Amino acid sequence: MPEATHDEPSLLRSSPSRLLMAGATSTLTAGAAVLPPRSQGPEQTPLLRDTRRSREAEQVQQRLVLEFMSIVGLCKVWLVILLVLMLAACVTVTVLFVQAIIATLFNQGKPCDEPLKYYMVATLLWSQVQSWILSCVRRQLVDRGPFTSMLVSIALSIPGWGILAYGVYMIQRAQSCPKTNPNLFFPLQRFVYAQIAVALITCLLTVLGFFSLRYLLLVVSQLNEQPGCTKAVRDLPTVPKGSEELIDNDGQIMDCPICMEALAEPGGEVVRPPCKHYFHQECLLTWCKNHVDCPMCRQQVGKPDDEAEPDP
Repeated sequence: MPEATHDEPSLLRSSPSRLLMAGATSTLTAGAAVLPPRSQGPEQTPLLRDTRRSREAEQVQQRLVLEFMSIVGLCKVWLVILLVLMLAACVTVTVLFVQAIIATLFNQGKPCDEPLKYYMVATLLWSQVQSWILSCVRRQLVDRGPFTSMLVSIALSIPGWGILAYGVYMIQRAQSCPKTNPNLFFPLQRFVYAQIAVALITCLLTVLGFFSLRYLLLVVSQLNEQPGCTKAVRDLPTVPKGSEELIDNDGQIMDCPICMEALAEPGGEVVRPPCKHYFHQECLLTWCKNHVDCPMCRQQVGKPDDEAEPDP
């Protein structure tokens, strides 16, 4: 099986930066949102059942990531704007975090009808305890795959969401605190709402990235204007669902490297390009709207549509 010829961009696989981001996110959200661990190699690609299938899917995803980065390079102005907005959001949340800590330190002795002075203590304490528990558990589950680690992260985020919920409860319930201790109440109010926004956005991006990143990259890759060969794909030989060609050496049914679904599932034709890789016809048609080569080995699938002979 040919290996991918390009490495994934280093920024996307940088462990130190990812650990720093995960730690910061955990602290700023009281542990309600934790980035799941990234796989260290193709054999750990999420939702795949063995090394060979992981390798095939990783090859396709590497190409999608590289094409996505090339498209981003053509939209530098929008990229700069997006980065500036993200930086502004990070700075804002960090400033609110510092203000909440200072407000707690200097105003904890003033009267407040809700125990808001303990909120930052609970936030910082649980975020650190959660990080320690998470690292210990992941070391024990290193061979269980990233999906198990994702479930563990979700379970350990529940107390963090409980802290956030109690913070909102105290903010909404407080009657006299905005008047008797405004220097504590309002900084904590702003920080709690910022925490909720960060936690929700982080969780949404995590879910989309874990389950839908491949589909998103596939859609974005179509923005890259290149020749396609959809007519050649429609003319490729089809493989019956029960064919032995779709059974690998381990006796298991092969997966489509694009959608990662089993090729023998009901519905949808299976096609065999000249390179002898197997795909769902619809998946390969989507890819070949602006490609003429196999997403795995780069061998030509067929002639570009503008060079293909017209139907009689």
